[in-house]
Amino acid sequence: MIDVSVIIVNYNTLPLTTACINSILENTSLGVTYEIIIVDNNSKNNEGEELVNRFPMIKLIQNSKNVGFGIANNQGMNYAKGRYYLLLNSDTYFLNDVLTNAVAFADENQKQYKIYGADIRNSDLSSQRSFFLGRRDDVLMAFKIGVINSNPFFYKYLNAIPKAESREIGGLYGAYIFLDRIVFEETRGFDPDFFMYCEETEWFRNRLKDRYRIKLCERSTVVHYGGGSSRQTIINDQNLLSDFLYWYKISYQAYWVYVIGVYFNSLFTIFLLPLMSKVERQRYFRIVKIRWKFVFRVFFDIPRYSNKYGSRDNSLVV
Repeated sequence: MIDVSVIIVNYNTLPLTTACINSILENTSLGVTYEIIIVDNNSKNNEGEELVNRFPMIKLIQNSKNVGFGIANNQGMNYAKGRYYLLLNSDTYFLNDVLTNAVAFADENQKQYKIYGADIRNSDLSSQRSFFLGRRDDVLMAFKIGVINSNPFFYKYLNAIPKAESREIGGLYGAYIFLDRIVFEETRGFDPDFFMYCEETEWFRNRLKDRYRIKLCERSTVVHYGGGSSRQTIINDQNLLSDFLYWYKISYQAYWVYVIGVYFNSLFTIFLLPLMSKVERQRYFRIVKIRWKFVFRVFFDIPRYSNKYGSRDNSLVV
C-alpha cells in the first residue's frame, strides 16, 4: 500500500491545478510513495484531459457534470489506495516536503490522532486561519451565531484567528485535510446533501466529533491563495443556503434556533441600514436579500427530509 493519496478537485482552474501539482512533484522526496488523483467536475475546454497530457502519472476521474466539492472528494477517496488521504484545494502550493513531513508526523501520532492540518500561509506568507475550535453545546452555538453574531454590531468581532493551544481543535477548513483512510471508511466522507460550502464543517462538527482527534503538523507549510478554486470567501447564495443545511444536519433544535435568530435579525438589520456606511449597507442588504429569497426552502424544503447523511434526493443547490 502506498503512503498517501493526494486528491484534488479541479473545476476550471487549470493554471492553479498545474502549479499545485508542480509544487508537489518539485518538493516531494523519494522517501514517500504517493499518487495524485484529479477529480474534474466537467471543466471547460477538456481541462481533465489537458492535465493528463501535462502529468501522465496522475489518475483522472472525469465527471460529466459538476457534482460539487464534497461528492468529488468522496469519489477520489473511494478510488484512493493510500494509507493516508490528503484532500487538497487546487489553489494551494507546497513550500517544502509536505508529504514526507505529513506522513512521518502521522505515523508518529497515529495512536492519538487520525486527522492532521498543516501550517497554512497566505500568498504573502502571513499565517492563514486553517482550523476551528471545538465546542460543547450546539444549540447554544446556534443561538450565538443566529441571534447574536448575525447582528451587524457584533460581526466585526468574529475575525480573530484562533490559537491551537486555547482549546481542542474541532475541525479543519477544506483547503488541506490530511487523514487516515479509516476516517473515511468509518464515516463515508462528506455528506452528499451538500453541493458546496459547509460540508467540511458538518463532517467535523457532526460526524467526526468526539471520534477522532486533530493535530496540526507545523512541519508542513502550504500556501493557500484562497478563492481561486471557486470556494470564495465572499458571501454568496450557495454559501448562505448551505449554512442553513449545516445547522439542520447538526440537530433539529439547533436549526430552528438558528433560523428564527437569523430571520429576526434580518428584519432588525433592515431598520439599521440607514445608519450604516455605504459599504456596510450594501453588504448587509445583499445578505438580507439572499436570506429572504430562500425563505420557502428554509422553512419547507430543507425540513421535509431527514437530517441524516445523504437523505436528500439531490444535493442542495441554489
